Amino acid sequence: MLHRHLQSAYSYYCDELAKGNGPKLLPAPKFSHIAELIHRDETTVGRAISRYTPLEHHRHKELKILWDTCNDINMMREYGRKHFGKLYHEV
Repeated sequence: MLHRHLQSAYSYYCDELAKGNGPKLLPAPKFSHIAELIHRDETTVGRAISRYTPLEHHRHKELKILWDTCNDINMMREYGRKHFGKLYHEV
């Protein structure tokens, strides 16, 4: 689910650059939306990707990294380039 969001976020980022609007970050999905998709409650989702828990203490490290990537424009851009290729011409 977060991988799909990152694909959309990268496409949005590239579209905004192509339009001359500068880099923009698509907001990350809400915990409630993620919870609904995976049939869990928001508290469970929040604990799984809590920003207050250091990465080394997370049980779901990959999920935490993807979540952090959804919320950081530079991480999202690098993830997008690596996984989806360049979608716009960089100057």
